[in-house]
Amino acid sequence: MPGGLLASEANPATSLSKYFHDLPDPGQSSSAFCNSFWGRDDRGVEVLFDRMHGAAQTMEEVRRFWKERIAIEEEYATKLAELAKLPLGTDEIGDLRAALDTLRGETDAQATRHFTFVQTMKRELEQPCNDFIGKQNNYKKTFQAAIEKSYKAKQTQEKYVERAREKYESDSVLINSYAAQSTLLQGKELDKVRLKLERVNQTVQANERDYENHARRLGDTFNRWKGEWKTYCDQCQDLEDERIDFIKDIVWAYANAVSTVCVSDDESCEKIRVSLELVDADKEMENFVKYYGTGPMITEPIFFISYKQSSPPRRPNQNMATFLRSSTRVPLINPTLPVGSPVVGLTGPGAAGSASSGIVVDESGQVKKDPFAEEYARPSQNQQQPARAVSPETRRSPPSTAQAAPLPPPPKASSSAPSQVTEDWANVLFYVKALYDYKATIPEEFDFQSGDIIAVTATPDDGWWSGILLDDTRRIPGRTIFPSNFVCLF
Repeated sequence: MPGGLLASEANPATSLSKYFHDLPDPGQSSSAFCNSFWGRDDRGVEVLFDRMHGAAQTMEEVRRFWKERIAIEEEYATKLAELAKLPLGTDEIGDLRAALDTLRGETDAQATRHFTFVQTMKRELEQPCNDFIGKQNNYKKTFQAAIEKSYKAKQTQEKYVERAREKYESDSVLINSYAAQSTLLQGKELDKVRLKLERVNQTVQANERDYENHARRLGDTFNRWKGEWKTYCDQCQDLEDERIDFIKDIVWAYANAVSTVCVSDDESCEKIRVSLELVDADKEMENFVKYYGTGPMITEPIFFISYKQSSPPRRPNQNMATFLRSSTRVPLINPTLPVGSPVVGLTGPGAAGSASSGIVVDESGQVKKDPFAEEYARPSQNQQQPARAVSPETRRSPPSTAQAAPLPPPPKASSSAPSQVTEDWANVLFYVKALYDYKATIPEEFDFQSGDIIAVTATPDDGWWSGILLDDTRRIPGRTIFPSNFVCLF
């Protein structure tokens, strides 16, 4: 079924729905308006009039759409421009300050582009739409008004003919009736009927002349109407062809303009990303300390000196700060992981079912402890340490390839450790802390104690992870397997 028919069926609210029919006329072989809108009782006239009225309404709706779209874009551009004027990172230094300046600058550039887009829509969408609506209005005043006048004249003439025909036919019926009665009556009754027959014969002659004259004038009117209606149909089809192509072109231009703005916005975002790639937290801290640091000397507090002492008070002592930094920052996991999802392989079945390791990814892409999983991981008075999850012989899945963000450098391996251990440090994903003591049961596993720190290098889904025990004195080369439900995030 053609697309136009489907559209009509799908939208019964259209003004043309009352004329819709799904059975094509077998005599209809042309798609030209001048051959398609005739029919009995001038049905084609109403259909085409409604079509042109609906076309004008569509153009008004398109114009209103552009007006609202321009208002939305103008408001958005204005708010972007106001946003770009807000202070951002005024107390920052270095590459972070440059990145925030880039963010402000590109936001201002985006506002400018969206203001330009507003002008483009006014010039290339709204104004042409107004011009076409003006053309439709002029067409309605010039051509449609004339054809409506001719149509009314034809309808009036048809009414005259119909009334004259009814009178003529009525007189003919009376003549036949009186003629039939005259053959059956005699005397005075016959004289009365003959008198009536003479009167009717006089009247029917006048009605016949009126009927003939009105029919002749209707014929002349119809011939003019037929030519005018054919011309009007051609003009309507030309205008409709132009209107449909116009709407198609103007909406296409709108889509292209939106795409151009989106590409420009993406280029701005790429500039922001490039500036962010230069930001390094360690470098920022180094520059801050280098240019703004106040030195490592710690001045001791003023101590009590008795006024009875004759010697002048000594200046407070100073000591060199030699602290080791203690960071509680959680390492970042691959930011492409979905928010709220557990890190790959961070679950392992226990004796009573699966137990979460308590590690999830939050909205910022950081690894966080799951408070609910922590409740399950916290041992109660009656709770024993978890049993083995599965037998290591059942492990057949390959190690996970998920990579974590940069981590602190691992401790130096002992001279007796094999080169394989050194190579494994490059695959460290994150660090975990042992919750319970564990005794290895097969050669591939290693022993650990509650509180030990383990560098995780692989997290298979079966719950048996690979890792490196950080205690050099108890690390055994070749033993890298441990159960994940015995540890938590460090």
